[in-house]
Amino acid sequence: TEIKNISLGLLSTDGRFKRILINEVSDISNRSTTILKLKKNIKLKSCILCEENSYLYTVSDIGRIIKIKVTKDIFPFMGKLAQGNTIMKLFPGENIIQALSIQKNQIKDLILITNKGSFVRHTTKEIKISKKGELGTIGIHFNDNKKSIDRVNNCFINNKNLYIKTTKDRYERLRHDLINSSLYKKETKLNLELNNDELIKSTFSMIIPEKD
Repeated sequence: TEIKNISLGLLSTDGRFKRILINEVSDISNRSTTILKLKKNIKLKSCILCEENSYLYTVSDIGRIIKIKVTKDIFPFMGKLAQGNTIMKLFPGENIIQALSIQKNQIKDLILITNKGSFVRHTTKEIKISKKGELGTIGIHFNDNKKSIDRVNNCFINNKNLYIKTTKDRYERLRHDLINSSLYKKETKLNLELNNDELIKSTFSMIIPEKD
């Protein structure tokens, strides 16, 4: 059965993005196959489902956000061995954190979390549309010094079941009300006190059944 208007988007760590027809993947049976050819030391960072005319949001650890419309003209379907188009030209030391696909009529809150325990909330509606290779939107401003470097380490669409893990293996549920009440584009501290040598390691979503 042909799946219309849905494609598989593949983002690699060198800032390249490609789309392949979902049917090319669904036709794979029990045998392995290559769907992305990567250069040496380059890895697959994100694999997402994309609707035609949706928007692709790519976020880096220095807080850059690239928003590009997903169309056949901008992102033509490619073969399994293609590397993809460069959508984000990375600065020295810059790394891609995540890619998200949001339908064209949806307005969501995009949350950036830093390794030092703060976050910034953006509405996807106000993030400007970019072209491939452009600077994009600066989602957060960092003031680094020699002893302390702060970076975005995760981004997500706001929901009620978000948790963080620290480098000390501590887990904490994020306060949904704190995120919702924060001002857009303003860096805000999370509901977690970090020790001097402790950082946010990861963010994840998990649904825990309510107790009877």
